[in-house]
Amino acid sequence: MEREWDEYVDAHAHLAVKTLQTYKHSYLKLMEGLDHSMAKSNQKDILAYAREVSKTPNTHAQLLNVALQIRRFHNEPTDMMVNARDRVKLEIDARRDQINKVKLDTLPTLPVLKRHMNDLYLNGEFRDYIINYLLITFNTRNKDLDVAIVPSKRDATDPDMNYLILRPAGTLSYVRRSYKTVGRHGVKENTFKSTKVRKAAEAFINAQGGMGNGPVYLLSTGTNKRIGPDSIQKFIRARTYDGLSEGDYNKIAVSTIDHVGDFAALKRVSKNRGTELGNLIEHYHLSFKHVET
Repeated sequence: MEREWDEYVDAHAHLAVKTLQTYKHSYLKLMEGLDHSMAKSNQKDILAYAREVSKTPNTHAQLLNVALQIRRFHNEPTDMMVNARDRVKLEIDARRDQINKVKLDTLPTLPVLKRHMNDLYLNGEFRDYIINYLLITFNTRNKDLDVAIVPSKRDATDPDMNYLILRPAGTLSYVRRSYKTVGRHGVKENTFKSTKVRKAAEAFINAQGGMGNGPVYLLSTGTNKRIGPDSIQKFIRARTYDGLSEGDYNKIAVSTIDHVGDFAALKRVSKNRGTELGNLIEHYHLSFKHVET
């Protein structure tokens, strides 16, 4: 490992472990094609190798970002690299617009997703119904659906667990303490009424043997064996319409909003998902091109 990398890590201990792992992977990839350290290499050599090994604009941008981080930390010139990064951003925007155009023509509509959800309920697939309900209603990511179902708020004691609380008054609370942007947006709690969700949850609990031994996990195998985090994505897609991802569900929901000027609807999705409004429009609104920021 290059000493320059160790020095960078020591000075950036605040970065998340996954972020540093991603940076490290990109750093090592670049170092394979350089004869000197990142700080002492020629900018042209770094740029040439980054483009050579990048299969997509996004990968190219990741490599350039790490090179910029290291060189800035060591006070080395980055002017050529900044210009290259800006050009790659334009490539990313163009590629996203093209992908969105295809998605807009091929993804189903929101009413189709809702029909699928209601069919699950009618067919007695109650767990799958709850998953789709939460995806559609609260614009969730996969991790948000790792939920423990409990009968009251006093049973929702784990600070790192998401909960669906079947409150005695007939209402339900969806509490999210573990989701992608919780550090920025904090704990989210949605209280709502839904006869179908409550009946589905009660039926699912009965199928799992009841709540005698604690909470019932929404994402589980066998008799209430909670699945691991690496299996969540596959588990969810096995239960969505046509195997769509949670990102596709969100693209459909956001693109249903006909006008970006409908800020009330956009803000509601933004708050539900814990995604900044600009990112929501840029990455999920299929009918709108890249928004300059």
